[in-house]
Amino acid sequence: MKSTHSYTDNWIVIGGSVAGQKHLQQNILCQDAHNYTELNGWGIAIVCDGAGSATYADIGATETTRIATIEIQNLVQQNKWIENATFPSQKEWNTIANQVAYGIYTKLQLFAIKNKYTLSDLACTIIVLINSPLGVLLFHIGDGRGAYCDTNKNWHTLFTPFRGEYANETVFITSAIWQDTDKYIGTNYIPNPITAFALLSDGVEKYCFHLNEKLGTIFVSKNEPYTLFLDPLIENIRALNSENTPTEMQELWLSFLQNGTIGLEQEEDDKTLIIGVSYLS
Repeated sequence: MKSTHSYTDNWIVIGGSVAGQKHLQQNILCQDAHNYTELNGWGIAIVCDGAGSATYADIGATETTRIATIEIQNLVQQNKWIENATFPSQKEWNTIANQVAYGIYTKLQLFAIKNKYTLSDLACTIIVLINSPLGVLLFHIGDGRGAYCDTNKNWHTLFTPFRGEYANETVFITSAIWQDTDKYIGTNYIPNPITAFALLSDGVEKYCFHLNEKLGTIFVSKNEPYTLFLDPLIENIRALNSENTPTEMQELWLSFLQNGTIGLEQEEDDKTLIIGVSYLS
């Protein structure tokens, strides 16, 4: 289990990763990882979900999160985006995201060699979000979900998870994707301020998103934020943050992910959810 909490004059961000019922019953460590870093009014949120087939998925997700945090911090600082209050264009971000993703991959490869792991044993997905007063930058490899709320309090999808030919098939940062990054690395560019965001592993997607809709005799795949879950959640976060210490907030968030609803309590998959809320909105 891991939780994070950040509180500034403008934003509350709370995140947690907990093992699902299947891993608890098998005494397997949580194979999700996440992190949030606040940078002078900007923020970096990262979610990694270890592949169930990977022998050291927990280590891969944790190390990828650590590497990505450093790489994205360096990117923001070296480009002086905060000091100059500047943002890359959408075209520039597409190029930058591919370069940064590959840099994370190569450093994970070096970690594997140094520690005598097979790279595929560290397989995980990755979602990276940079939130700023200017807007949002995002890239992802694999599945998971993401959403943001605009200044009119409307929720929008941040990306479409990658799905392969078969059910639950996706790609990982360790996969052979680097010759066709346009297909396997998704990016998003939102040049406007937002009031909230949510990043999550697929263990909580059925609670935060509308995933399917029945039309007649068929089911249509959907990818829409579930506002009846997200709106009350962000209001509760605002209220609880004013009444609890950071440590208490982290404990409350982990408890919520473990058993806050019957569905979350019974969920077999590992669960990671990061929620960011503008305190002033």
